[in-house]
Amino acid sequence: MWLQDTHCAPTTNEFDHENSRSIVTLGTLRGREDCVEMDAEKSIAMFYRNKPCRNGRMEYEEFQEHTPPTWEPKCVIILLATKSRADLRDKLVEQGRILVHPLRISLNYTTTLSEDPDHELASTNCALGREMQKLYEYDTAGQELTDKYLALQAELQTARKQFEVFNRIYQGLSVYRPPISPPPPAAPPVPLNAPPAAPVQVSLGERNEQLRQRVDDLEVAVDKAAAAVESCVPSKDHICGRSSIAAPNPWIAANGRPCAGNATREAIEGMYCGYWGSPVNPDAAESEEAAELLSEDGAPYCFHETGEVLKCAVTADRTNRAGIYELEEWARVDRPYCESDFFRELNLDNASASVAECRASLLARIHKCKHGVCPQCVSPCNYPVARTVGSVMKCMNMQKHYGFLHYYHTTDAGMYH
Repeated sequence: MWLQDTHCAPTTNEFDHENSRSIVTLGTLRGREDCVEMDAEKSIAMFYRNKPCRNGRMEYEEFQEHTPPTWEPKCVIILLATKSRADLRDKLVEQGRILVHPLRISLNYTTTLSEDPDHELASTNCALGREMQKLYEYDTAGQELTDKYLALQAELQTARKQFEVFNRIYQGLSVYRPPISPPPPAAPPVPLNAPPAAPVQVSLGERNEQLRQRVDDLEVAVDKAAAAVESCVPSKDHICGRSSIAAPNPWIAANGRPCAGNATREAIEGMYCGYWGSPVNPDAAESEEAAELLSEDGAPYCFHETGEVLKCAVTADRTNRAGIYELEEWARVDRPYCESDFFRELNLDNASASVAECRASLLARIHKCKHGVCPQCVSPCNYPVARTVGSVMKCMNMQKHYGFLHYYHTTDAGMYH
């Protein structure tokens, strides 16, 4: 099944050069005579069940999100190719289809709200926003355990200071001091639903022991929480997230107010937290510049819907990473970068590369940046000819241009070691 742009026409094996109407054609290459080919600039294959023909092409399956087109689709083309009606009947029966039911198509789509929309910009905005939302959800995996561990650590540190101060004073009391009056007798039992009573007075020794016991209890709790967090081993089936300090919501400022793109998850400049006024992130900056970027005045920011500038957290890994640290994040086995067709389109010379090929390319880039004696890692391609051709094509494609601007402002990926 294919989505097609504004010019709809029946399938044919000849291209109408005058009207540019024929988008889906029958194959003419040897060995692919029965395969259906398409113009990738004006149509999108939703799914293709012919496995021999599907080999080597970008494939989509049912319910899989993919990059929005830069044009407005107007029709859907469905091609059912079988040897005969009887063969089609047998295949439908094998798949459990009820033959008396009509063909039903369910499509989820996103469209623009403007009367005069820029489909290219809108599609890039939607695709980037969707990817950021997905990555944020991955960062929140296990975040409750991590936040609990950090909260217990802070509580333990406070309890230790309280005990040290109180114990130092208690141990410094003179043994020759006059005796302290004993505490008053306990109050009678409190009736049900009675107002809270005054705290019971205890001796200094009992209070000192209470503080000591609190430290011991918190140490046990911190050890248990640390074991739960440290046991996370990233894999394809096990996602390791980050704390809310290291992975705050990209669309929420440090004071809790939403950025202008929060409701619609937009990913254009100023709609979410980023270092929009700096060409680098802190990990790619010199020490003085990094200190300025991590200060309150130089912090990442976004715009409120009223136009007000909102300062964001400086502790976010997303806005701090740069260069090889960003490449290593892309190559993580528990992150979906290589599973995204949009990411492969922007960062690989071959957009139809498999997930394994994508990861291999990232690992090769990381190895070259770490061990190669070379200038700044500014190219995703390791081959000079392909790099030159790829650079020319990327400059001609505005969709890639918007994507590069996004990565340039957000990650500094590949710009610095």
